Amino acid sequence: MPLKAELHCHIEGAASPDLVIRQAEKYGADPSPFIQNGSFIWHDFTSFLAAYDFSADLFRNEDDYALLAEHYLTSLARDGAIYSEVFTSPDHAKRAGLSPQAYTDALGEGMLRAKAKTAIEGRMIVTGVRHVGVEAIEQAARFAARCGHPLVTGFGVAGDERMGDFEDYV
Repeated sequence: MPLKAELHCHIEGAASPDLVIRQAEKYGADPSPFIQNGSFIWHDFTSFLAAYDFSADLFRNEDDYALLAEHYLTSLARDGAIYSEVFTSPDHAKRAGLSPQAYTDALGEGMLRAKAKTAIEGRMIVTGVRHVGVEAIEQAARFAARCGHPLVTGFGVAGDERMGDFEDYV
């Protein structure tokens, strides 16, 4: 089997349908509008985002985020991956009621568990989201630079590229 690396994954969107169903059961949510016959369903970008947001909202604490990272990286390793870089979002952490540090630490814990099981290496790219605003991107960049987590290896910008001019983000 060829060795693989996965270099672009938004971690909240990496939850498998079976993990989302388990999380939905845990929190009393109905996944049926978004998952049918063991697969995510969507018809266009708007419905894709609705499924993404539904899934992301089911990760609410450190244990959930550690489980998400462990589950995802372990599944990558089963498919032959030896390395993964995931995009993380301090804005998702805040939305879940977690500090960016607690969120990052939990994801890191899940990555370490996956590594212990499979030897896969994982790293995090902290991401600022354009459509959340310039201030949020600056906060995310400062967090990435100062958080001190050994698995955080970079910073990026994502989101709606129609928002703002490039020089707004300098």
